[in-house]
Amino acid sequence: MLFTFGVSDDGKSNIRPDAQGNMQFYAEGACNVLGSIDLGSARPIPHVLYGPNAAQPPLRLPAKPQLVFNQIAEADSHRTALERCVTLCKQLDVPVINDPGRVLKTTRDSVSGLLQGIDGLQVPKVLRCAPVSPGDVFRIAAEQELPFPFLVRSVGEHNGRNMVLVKSGQDHDRLHRFPYDGSELYLVEFIDFADANGHYHKHRIAMVDGKPYLRHSLYDKTWMVHADSLQYMKEHDPEGDQLGQLHHVEQEVLPELEPVIAEIDRRLGLDHYGLDFGIGPDKRMILFEANANMNILAIGLKALVPRVRKVSAAISAMIQARLRGDGMRRY
Repeated sequence: MLFTFGVSDDGKSNIRPDAQGNMQFYAEGACNVLGSIDLGSARPIPHVLYGPNAAQPPLRLPAKPQLVFNQIAEADSHRTALERCVTLCKQLDVPVINDPGRVLKTTRDSVSGLLQGIDGLQVPKVLRCAPVSPGDVFRIAAEQELPFPFLVRSVGEHNGRNMVLVKSGQDHDRLHRFPYDGSELYLVEFIDFADANGHYHKHRIAMVDGKPYLRHSLYDKTWMVHADSLQYMKEHDPEGDQLGQLHHVEQEVLPELEPVIAEIDRRLGLDHYGLDFGIGPDKRMILFEANANMNILAIGLKALVPRVRKVSAAISAMIQARLRGDGMRRY
């Protein structure tokens, strides 16, 4: 079976040493399933699709693959590689996991539009723009009726390092970190998701073949919840207990969200991806992010080991089913 990787649209890729000191190609913008799951007797064949600055050499294989697993997951930064993957999949005419054409529709602004109108779900309004100055950011927000507060973040990035919360028109200084050289930014409606205790909770589920698997659940005293929030959680036991938090979300939160998650899955039409979300005061799900480019199979905390293994096993089972010709999803 074929596993695709992609070079970003800027033509750059990372080279990193492995455990033996050998330099290896590392694909950014990929879900990186290969190497993290049990493939059984299936023989994996990695294939790299290039960005716009290089011609794509023809794919030469001793035999036609039975299945393609498209690992190219970042629609903002890997558009050319995904488009080339679309062409490749049409040429091969075999089953595909994570159809690249559907991945192309998972930019933040596209997802925002695609998932509007789902009962029980709040999806922030997202504007994509290329402002020329901090003042231009405020002008665009006003013209598009995006109210304060709103988030500003670079297109194609998934960490919080280059994201700011703009609370009012006085926050010009917060926006000087961005280059204003033609680079695009996302302006994202901020929906407050603090609970009665002033905590901000963020949950991540992995979707595999239509089924949700809770990966982790974090909270913090600030709106930007990430891995560092674990330290805050440890300092606030018993609520800071990661296992207890996971059990609560899995047993009490997710069952209430089943119809919402099912409709999200139907509209996105992907086979493996992640959902980051919070819960508002009205118990509605607040979507933060939905795409295939999430850190799902990496194991950090000991408490996450059985959960990540469960996701890995589900992906393996999906692959085996597709190789048998079973379980093909239709949208």
